[in-house]
Amino acid sequence: MNYSNPPLQFNDPLGTDLALDETGDLIISPQGDLMLYTQNDNVLQMISTRVQTIPSTYIFGNDLGSDLGALVDEHITDDLQNQAFQAINAALIVDPRVIQVISVNVNKGDSQIIADIAVEIIGQGVIKTSIPIGGGSGV
Repeated sequence: MNYSNPPLQFNDPLGTDLALDETGDLIISPQGDLMLYTQNDNVLQMISTRVQTIPSTYIFGNDLGSDLGALVDEHITDDLQNQAFQAINAALIVDPRVIQVISVNVNKGDSQIIADIAVEIIGQGVIKTSIPIGGGSGV
């Protein structure tokens, strides 16, 4: 099974996955159970994971990750915005839930860049999120 591109299930089209915190650690409930993400929470986690993961470092598949880490120390230009869009599009479009990446806008943060992303998701419409890149965020 390709864990980085799971098949869609009719009864759970957006998927269910183990919930991860911002550092990639499993989230455990106060009762000691592993938490799960479903619906939009799972889609948001997928976007974050695919964008923040360094390519070829995911042990369950090789189609996960983006090249955004190389852009962290660069000046924000139109060319960088285009490179960020291309990297995010390539990272997300392989997921069967993603219809298209609508927009990507990159801004400078403290020792990182912030990618504001709008993605059209099957059955959900457009979902918007902001993803930090660099500065200890994973990429």
